Amino acid sequence: MIDDVKWTNVPRALLTDREKDVIRDDESVDPATRSTLLGRIEQKIYAMKEDTQLLRTHRPDLATQLEEHVCSEVPRDQLARHDQQIQDLQETVEDLKERLDDQSD
Repeated sequence: MIDDVKWTNVPRALLTDREKDVIRDDESVDPATRSTLLGRIEQKIYAMKEDTQLLRTHRPDLATQLEEHVCSEVPRDQLARHDQQIQDLQETVEDLKERLDDQSD
């Protein structure tokens, strides 16, 4: 673990201090600013999904660590089932691609 690391200059994982303030006190922020900040958060979430997939492929140890920290309230067996479903779907997609390629030949 990295518990003893100094976190003073490490960028936020997901939310900036301003984004946290907006989420905590949503009523005091004008709608345009709120919309912009919430849109930025949504973009970060999608980017995090891509990063997680990259970790699962190339550094499963780090992906597991990420899941343990972020998804600690989700039972491990449920995560394992979802991982298996994802793998099954990826295999199905690859199979369908091969069939389409065979049909086009």
